[in-house]
Amino acid sequence: MGLTPARTRACPQTLRHYERRGLLADSVRSNGGHRLYGEDAVTALRVIKAAQRPGFTLEEVAELLEAVRAALAAAVEAGCDDLTVCAASA
Repeated sequence: MGLTPARTRACPQTLRHYERRGLLADSVRSNGGHRLYGEDAVTALRVIKAAQRPGFTLEEVAELLEAVRAALAAAVEAGCDDLTVCAASA
């Protein structure tokens, strides 16, 4: 699925910048060479934009995303099916 500026409110240059900084995973390419992003990129973009509104820098946003991804990976590895239940029991 391709992300469009209307859907993400981010221009293609911004998406490439976030990709280079590691905020977005590397995109796959269509047969025509266009970058294609999935729903995980939409979620990451929402987090990035929400964190920027109160003034977080991209470096701080990168740290936040890294922490969230690590926590989610740990939950999956622990066999957690419901993050709310797992967080309450931690």
